[in-house]
Amino acid sequence: MAQYSALFERLHPGCKLAVRNSFLAAVRAEPSYESRHRAESAPPDLSEEFSRYLQKQEDHDAGNCRPCAYQQKAEPCRWGNACDFCHLCPLGEINRRKKNKIKQIRTDMYWARKAARAAARRDCNAAKATGLEAADQSVSQKSVGEP
Repeated sequence: MAQYSALFERLHPGCKLAVRNSFLAAVRAEPSYESRHRAESAPPDLSEEFSRYLQKQEDHDAGNCRPCAYQQKAEPCRWGNACDFCHLCPLGEINRRKKNKIKQIRTDMYWARKAARAAARRDCNAAKATGLEAADQSVSQKSVGEP
């Protein structure tokens, strides 16, 4: 435990590694001025977390969010509020989006193939038409030239 504490203190200055309820917890070694003069019941950085939550909710409502894969499993996301992904999406949202994406790709491929076939048909018909016109012209030139 001591070697981990020393490493943790080097990586996170001002924090100590402590054991609470059989879990490792990061504890500030020295409370900051703000935390010493704040009511004990008020959580720190509430306004930042709330604004982050509002931004995530706006993205979710607009459909621009990215669902958290860990939130979709039995255990909750270990990042919690610090996670960059959406925790507001319902279960199965990732699979639904994957299916919709595959469906859209298949639809796009279908229409691309259909457009390519139509273009090939137009080119073939145009070639046939110019071929027939050329044949008609050659026949008319021979008939005009003969007595």
